[in-house]
Amino acid sequence: MTELFSLDASSLYLVEEVTLTLRRIAAVGHAPSRAADIPPLRCSRVAADTSSRSCDVLPRKACHPTVLREAQRKEGLQSAFVVILWSKDRVLGGLVVGSRAPREFLTRGHQSLIAVGSQISNAIDRSVCMRNAAGLRNLRRTQEQAVA
Repeated sequence: MTELFSLDASSLYLVEEVTLTLRRIAAVGHAPSRAADIPPLRCSRVAADTSSRSCDVLPRKACHPTVLREAQRKEGLQSAFVVILWSKDRVLGGLVVGSRAPREFLTRGHQSLIAVGSQISNAIDRSVCMRNAAGLRNLRRTQEQAVA
């Protein structure tokens, strides 16, 4: 993805629904010494529930917590955008993309980033469904063994 959009760095963050913690689960293009610089971030329920889905790509200053902005400054990222990852009516996380040179994404770039974010969201949803289905199968087997 970084090559497709001529980006220098990209990170994937997911929200843990129970604890409302935002964690970076993958990163590309960041300095190895900075890989562990970003601790899990606590989100507020209000922020997660009232996010406006009409704007799926947000510029850096609009939504990045201070700790993320500081990490991007240390990395030398001049331009950064967040693609919000949605599933139905809830926020799954965010895809943060950045460039070390100042740049603007044109409408076509926004649409492409949103499409990538949508594909990531779909993959996350499928993964959760598969995990839930496996749990239900195990539960059914356990119940059948208890009855037999």
